[in-house]
Amino acid sequence: MSQRLEAAIVGCGQIAGGYAGTGDDILTHAAAYRAHPDFDLVACVEPDDTRRAAFQARWSIPSAYPTLAALLAAQPRLKVVSLCTPSPLHGEDLRNLLASAVPAVFCEKPITTGLAEAEALVAAFEAAGKILAVNHTRRFDPAILALRDRLSRGEFGAIRAASGVYAGGILNNGSHWIDLAGMLLGTLTLERVLRATADRDADDPTVDAVLRDGEGLPVHLMGADSRDYAIFELRLVTQHAVIDIEERGFVIRERRPEPDPRFPGFRRLGIPVELVTGLHQSLRFGLDAMRDALAGHPPPSTGRTALQAQRLCEAMRLQGLLQLEMRG
Repeated sequence: MSQRLEAAIVGCGQIAGGYAGTGDDILTHAAAYRAHPDFDLVACVEPDDTRRAAFQARWSIPSAYPTLAALLAAQPRLKVVSLCTPSPLHGEDLRNLLASAVPAVFCEKPITTGLAEAEALVAAFEAAGKILAVNHTRRFDPAILALRDRLSRGEFGAIRAASGVYAGGILNNGSHWIDLAGMLLGTLTLERVLRATADRDADDPTVDAVLRDGEGLPVHLMGADSRDYAIFELRLVTQHAVIDIEERGFVIRERRPEPDPRFPGFRRLGIPVELVTGLHQSLRFGLDAMRDALAGHPPPSTGRTALQAQRLCEAMRLQGLLQLEMRG
């Protein structure tokens, strides 16, 4: 690309630039912009003076502003804004960005905390011809995208069963699981919520649920407690292999059947073949998608795809809250 694209980050918290990672990890928007050859990170926005100054210094950002309005007034050449503010602020921030000259927004999920507002904003961005990408990180990972393609080509045969486990609220971490499962299995529908527990957020319960894919296959989702430890796993039992996405998606393990030496005539699962995914650099791949979107190629994670997960998660959240209320 002959000319680098100017970008800004709004909200200077952990996903904006706080997660350090190890080795060649790129786990934040700031690290991704700094490592990407096609972007210049020219500004950041943060209302807290101390945090803003520290963030600007850490990432050597030329300009910093206390408000989004100040940023938009001072930086007319912005091509991408990463929206990393707290979720309750997304609605107002997205409306302001929609009214601005910025052509592309890279938004942390959820789009907004209210589903109706999210629906309206996604439609408004589409009507305006503006790009709204959502950081469902696994949609940007080449290894997981390759797995999706292998499944769709029928390499693994029929899918026999699907299940998973997550922790930390159905809207918070659960939405990532629902988005990943939907990407691999197709459109999901909710059959019922089996159990709800109050994890870290009383308004966002962690739920156990049964869903179904478009072929009627039951998909079993289990909820754990994030106060114990972090967990995010998805298992696909297929005709020709068992596939486990583990360690939050950083690893894919594939086991193929082989003759069982103990029981002639039967087959067992062999030793797992382990693939380390590119999730540790998913935000760099996300910026590849933003660059390509500005050139006319839709990103793999959009407001529209994020809405599919948010609708389902909101239905589970409401059922979970009702269960908690009935239990007193």
